[in-house]
Amino acid sequence: MGIARARVRSLAILVFGSQVLLSGLAPRVWGAGERGLTVAKPSGADAGRAPASRALAARRAQLWRAFPHRVGEGSARPFVSGRRPPLLAMKGGRLDRTAAFFGAPETLRVLGLKIDFATDSLGPLTTTPDGKFDLRDGKALGIVIDPPPHDRKFFLSHLEALSRYWKFASYGHLVLEYDLYPRADSAAYRLADTGRYGPWTLGQQSFDSAARFFRDAVRAADQTDSIPFGQFDVVALFHAGSDFQTDVNNDSPRDFPTFQINLTDSVPVNGGAVSIRGGLVMPETESQDGYYAAINGTMAHEFGHTQGLFDLYDIETFLPGVGVWSNMDSGYLIGTEVTDEKTNAKIEASGILPVSLDPWSKFLLWPDNIDYVDPGRSLTTALRATQLSDRTLFVPLGGEEFYLIENRETDLNADNTLFLDRDSTGVILGPGLAAVADSVGDKEYDFLLPGQGILIWHVDNSVIYGRHIPPDFGINSNPSRRGVRLLEADGIAD
Repeated sequence: MGIARARVRSLAILVFGSQVLLSGLAPRVWGAGERGLTVAKPSGADAGRAPASRALAARRAQLWRAFPHRVGEGSARPFVSGRRPPLLAMKGGRLDRTAAFFGAPETLRVLGLKIDFATDSLGPLTTTPDGKFDLRDGKALGIVIDPPPHDRKFFLSHLEALSRYWKFASYGHLVLEYDLYPRADSAAYRLADTGRYGPWTLGQQSFDSAARFFRDAVRAADQTDSIPFGQFDVVALFHAGSDFQTDVNNDSPRDFPTFQINLTDSVPVNGGAVSIRGGLVMPETESQDGYYAAINGTMAHEFGHTQGLFDLYDIETFLPGVGVWSNMDSGYLIGTEVTDEKTNAKIEASGILPVSLDPWSKFLLWPDNIDYVDPGRSLTTALRATQLSDRTLFVPLGGEEFYLIENRETDLNADNTLFLDRDSTGVILGPGLAAVADSVGDKEYDFLLPGQGILIWHVDNSVIYGRHIPPDFGINSNPSRRGVRLLEADGIAD
């Protein structure tokens, strides 16, 4: 097994006021690969997709952005279980070196709770006709993506996948530990009826139903088991059935939506000793209506909200803001053809591999990962691939605006193939083989992106502060002046 070196792009930067001139050299590439579940490198965003698949993908992406899955109940302020409020490290568009939060790795503990239902009076309006988790033998049925049984081992594997992603995204500075209740393999905390919640729309009624469901689920768990809630930082509910956002055929509109929620009134647990202020809600599967998806991408995105990160798509028109280039926009929805080497089965699936965070989201959480470029100074530097280096260039433009510059590469070991690590449950834990410590293959979360190279992100703090309104934080809802945008080579924002 050879050791794959980092891709490097040499970059010359000259700053004149608000103008930045850049020139670069070609990347140098070396690499070696592993073996496992494989994904062929697409030649473009829609490579290998049949027209029907493209239509399903577009419909699902629209549904995802249409539901406000960062939900604030009433006048609730955002629930941030992280260490610091967002934006604290920025003052007047300049880096505040006194805001040094970065240090030893931080450990957050995630509590997973399985929730099912005694009855499903809504019948065909949901994908849970009996209210229970799917415990069939999915491998015998030929299900490749997130196969049942959806039992304790299945959800623990997904929590492991979440932990691996955030270790990667944070360069090892955020360590997730986790546990799942109930402890019995196929058990779940049971609520009365799916019909008690919804219907799911874009209005306040959905927010109220979402809050009621979250409260009921947490109380059911607290009343059934002695769970040490105080030992955890984030609560994640996993419910039976698929979700509202993947109902591309509009034939199961009462499926629960996926969202992250902040509560106006916290939920007292452990006899009132602990209060739960919010968390995230996930389905057992996102595959339905002929569309296949793993919950990995969505789970990574929603967890970002628990840390105070913003949606970067337009929450008013439901159109992308920075597209697939950030997991806080549409990066968790990328789909491609997946081949199971054991059965040679080929399907198109999305959500299997959440892409990197954009540098602005990283900057909110880890503001010391910045190399400051002084105005009026010319600089020649070598930017390593952002997946392998935690350094981002910060170029002030005056006032409240600045650039963040990164080198985003895709095929880090230049073998044109992505190998996905699956465990015995069939859950995709991440790229590469985690056991191979000297390989970059386990960092190829951006393999499916439609391109690679230098990315320049424009950040306008005047927009961000001005739109800092709960619950949705629509910082990219003005297409003519976005809070965070990705500059395009042709100069046209399309």
